[in-house]
Amino acid sequence: MYSVGSMVRVAVTYVLAEGERARPQLGERPSNDEEWQCGKIELSLVPQKVNEGLTQADFLPGVMLAASVKSVEDHGYSLDFGLPDVAGFLKFSDAETAGLSSSARLHVGTVVTCTVEEKSAKKKGRVFQVTVNHKKVWGHLTSEACSLAGVGPGSLVSGLITDSSPNGIHLQILGLFSSEVNSWHLPRDALTRQNHKIGQRVQARVLYAVPGTSPTTFSVSGLPHLLDVTPPPPPSDEDAVIAGSDEDEDGGKENLTLARLHESFSRGTRVDNVKVLQVHKGWGLTCSVAEGVLGFVPMSNIDETATNLTETYKVDSVHTGRVLGFSSIEGLLLLTFKSTALEENFFTATDVQVGQILKVTVKSLSPTFMKVALSEKLTGIVPPIHYSDIVLKHPERKFEEGKTVKARVLAVEPSKQRIVLTLKKSLIQSTLPVHSDFSKVKVGDTMTGTVWKVLTNALLVEFFGDIRGFVPMSELSDEPIANTSAHFKEGQVVNAVVIRLDNPAERKMTVSVRRALPSYVPDINNLEVGSQVRGTVEKLLPKKALVRLDGSTVRGQVSYAQLAKDRKIKAKDVQMKIHVGDVLTGLFVYEKDIGRNEVHCSFHKPKSQKGSEAKHEASDSDIEPPADGDADESDPVVLNNGVKVNAKVENVVSRGIWLHVKGVKSKCLITRKEMPPAPSDGSKPFRKGDAITATVIRFDPKADRYYLTLKPRPSEPAPQTTTTVEFESSNSKWSPSNPTQQLPNEVSESEDDGDDDDDDDEIMDSVEPSAPVATKGSSKPVDKTVSKGPGLKLGGFAWSGDVDIPDEEGNSASDSSSDEAGPSVVKEPKKKGRSAIQEDLTATMHSKTPESSAEFERLIKATPNSSFLWMQYMAFQLQLSEVDKARDIGRRALETINFREEQEKMNVWVALLNLEIAYGTPESVQAVFAEAARANDGKAIHLRMASLLDEAGRHEEAEEMYQRTVKKFGSSSKVWTLFGEYYLRNGKAEDARDLLPRSLKSLEKRKHVKTVTKFAQMEYKLGDPERGRTIFEGIVSTHAKRFDLWLVYIDHEASQGNIDSIRIIFERLLRQNLSSKKAKAAFKRWLELERSIGSEDGAETVKAKAIEWTQNNGVGSV
Repeated sequence: MYSVGSMVRVAVTYVLAEGERARPQLGERPSNDEEWQCGKIELSLVPQKVNEGLTQADFLPGVMLAASVKSVEDHGYSLDFGLPDVAGFLKFSDAETAGLSSSARLHVGTVVTCTVEEKSAKKKGRVFQVTVNHKKVWGHLTSEACSLAGVGPGSLVSGLITDSSPNGIHLQILGLFSSEVNSWHLPRDALTRQNHKIGQRVQARVLYAVPGTSPTTFSVSGLPHLLDVTPPPPPSDEDAVIAGSDEDEDGGKENLTLARLHESFSRGTRVDNVKVLQVHKGWGLTCSVAEGVLGFVPMSNIDETATNLTETYKVDSVHTGRVLGFSSIEGLLLLTFKSTALEENFFTATDVQVGQILKVTVKSLSPTFMKVALSEKLTGIVPPIHYSDIVLKHPERKFEEGKTVKARVLAVEPSKQRIVLTLKKSLIQSTLPVHSDFSKVKVGDTMTGTVWKVLTNALLVEFFGDIRGFVPMSELSDEPIANTSAHFKEGQVVNAVVIRLDNPAERKMTVSVRRALPSYVPDINNLEVGSQVRGTVEKLLPKKALVRLDGSTVRGQVSYAQLAKDRKIKAKDVQMKIHVGDVLTGLFVYEKDIGRNEVHCSFHKPKSQKGSEAKHEASDSDIEPPADGDADESDPVVLNNGVKVNAKVENVVSRGIWLHVKGVKSKCLITRKEMPPAPSDGSKPFRKGDAITATVIRFDPKADRYYLTLKPRPSEPAPQTTTTVEFESSNSKWSPSNPTQQLPNEVSESEDDGDDDDDDDEIMDSVEPSAPVATKGSSKPVDKTVSKGPGLKLGGFAWSGDVDIPDEEGNSASDSSSDEAGPSVVKEPKKKGRSAIQEDLTATMHSKTPESSAEFERLIKATPNSSFLWMQYMAFQLQLSEVDKARDIGRRALETINFREEQEKMNVWVALLNLEIAYGTPESVQAVFAEAARANDGKAIHLRMASLLDEAGRHEEAEEMYQRTVKKFGSSSKVWTLFGEYYLRNGKAEDARDLLPRSLKSLEKRKHVKTVTKFAQMEYKLGDPERGRTIFEGIVSTHAKRFDLWLVYIDHEASQGNIDSIRIIFERLLRQNLSSKKAKAAFKRWLELERSIGSEDGAETVKAKAIEWTQNNGVGSV
């Protein structure tokens, strides 16, 4: 019968006035807050009290009455008005028409608001037929009344304006009675108020008869939402009140404001620019909050720090306030100007987060709970089981009133303003994840909870966020438990692992205490095929990610194809989107390798679990065997060319056979060309698990892989070659920290291509600088901008070479050469003399790791211009703790490398800088930096130095270097954008944003667009995407003809997966005057995005729009 927003008629039955006193005049202050209490008011809906004073003569058509259901008859309800000798009758049909449910009858005692339709002649005029039709009850204009009681609260009347003042107007209603309309109850729009002139007739709604007035005066209202009594419709985003808006169309804005006021300005909302309109002495202030929105500040809520109240709160003064509540009748906000309230962090329950740790003050302590204060306006409760980790016999001794204690939020119910906290130290100090609602809980999560109830054979555990779990007997402990109450007590804190979500709709789940114990170490036998797991990325390989399953020694493998499908991105982008340490959830076990203690995982639950442990064949997309030696911790076995080994078939794929050789950590592969012909009967010659004997033909260090053959190999002489030994810094895996890895012996042509050069005048998609690539031999260096790539690692020391992780498959040129001709050997006629021996010694270095200075010297003699080789030589000396020798080698390199090889020299300078940062003194660092800046491009050295300091964790020095760089090279857009990127990466977003206006003052105007665009790109990738979107909106608005800027904006929106925003941007772009070529590119890109992150319907819409565009612009097919 009742809902929020419904209008009802009530009678005041009791007023509790304890603590009330005469309000002081403006400028006076109360001695304490208790003096401002205005007690409580009790109301009643009982018809006997609401209809008090009415007689049978007042029962005229249209009079508003309160009635209760007395009984249910054959055709309707018998009603009681609470008056003697008068009864009412309501038909079923009328009740259904009024919106009352036809399936469920009104219960006896239900109170309804009704009006008289006619008097029944059969009952001698004592029974009146009534209606509950909303329009007839609240829309009937009362034109006559036999007594004052006939003009009851809620009656709609017409009145004549007899007087007008700033405080309101006076009306004469029904030609007899005087009434007043307070200024709060006048329409808010100025036009309507101006039309209120003496002698004009207006409609009003009676609120109440003012007590103690003679003759009786009525208080009435002219507010639109009271004249048209309609329950407010459900809120929507489009109906939100816009503070400060001056739109007003025929009062529509006003009605909208009043209907949505309590939703748009919720309790605790901070409101600026509150203007004082009127001062009510001893009462409060009427203020303007927004266009058509009024507020009232009681005297008890003015700023306690104000000294001169009359001057501070004069008319037209502007202040900052906070919303305390909403008055539905007056349609205004209740505000406070108190400075303590404005500064309060916790004002409502919505300001508190589950799991938040805070300090609270004890307010009171009862047998059922402890009441604590989070702030002046907000309180919470602590249940007795959460007082402490131990049972307290006398909690009142520990928790005295007014004591401040440390607490953590357990649960929050904003609708009820209910906050539950805990004082248990074990829960406060817990670092396990906290979930605010059940939808965020995943299988495999480990959470801290409190035993809520101990059952005979199970436990009920309560977690943060009012989430509860069921612990069966089998999951209580590793040891058998006969009696749960002997091991667990209510209030005990336990850790539990979620093992099953039984019914998310009912918030039911099963958890395990046993699996959360430190002693619990599950092995692969505990994992069932099809079970759901989660894990942390441990290593990234070219085709897969290795994952360590949570709470387990088992390792999992997830292919990039699976990750791409789950995240709806391209497979080639997966490695850029995931990182070591990322947590993967929603994984399912679809195959187990018990021998390796590994599982293959997928994001889709396998349909069949039969034979999952004995799969013999796989397609090209199958995961390769792991390359590291986790399964075997013994020293690795090194295989020499020509050696025959016994191996076991690990997997059979289209390209060949993967083998496992005992003791060998590297992968072993037999390609199809090194296998005998397949049987003519179509049977498969090899299956998983078969034992075979094969011959080693070569080792590929870039892929960390041995290549073997099953074909007979003729004996071959030792390889002799005069081929120059060449090294590629961007592909070698050798480093002093990994001396067992050989140097590369082959370089693919495709690996020399590199990335396109950075153009300082182009708008690039990436905000990261490109990586340096050392040149091959003495060839010309590729012009690359020096980067902060990971480089070669030696403990905490990083070289400048940007060493990429090589593809596990190797390069195509290497594979093809191995498949067709085995080892790469170039036969030359024998040469006599000492020089031939020297060349042979140098040529054989490709198959072994340099182990001495002499070997490095021979390699340097062959390729003196290779900065990569010089840096490896320096790393070798550092491994031997020969820091001075490493410095000397770097200086030798600078003297030896040809002066035309500028990039090679640059790489060595950066290596020397890195060495000094790691092992030198501040003076030596500055000396080398000064030399490097003089010998190279000053801007590049400054930027590289700042990057090296940042990587070394010396952030203050890095920031100082960036400051020096922008001061010296302020005309370069690049130094500003890299400085901004540094700030964003280190969490200084505001500092980064302050750089943009500074940079525009220093840069030429032609570089402004590029710089602003790069800052917008950085916001998308490292900062706030919404801010980046705002910047891009400004760019495309002022440079609407820059087609490239539109596409960059769209690509960054695509990175956020925001297809709706992308569609709007494309529609705006296509409204520009585009050429057919640009339109074709735009439609093509739109179609690609719809197919990748949109929908098929969206793709069809794009095609239709493309056809429409061609027809409208008179061009051929787009």
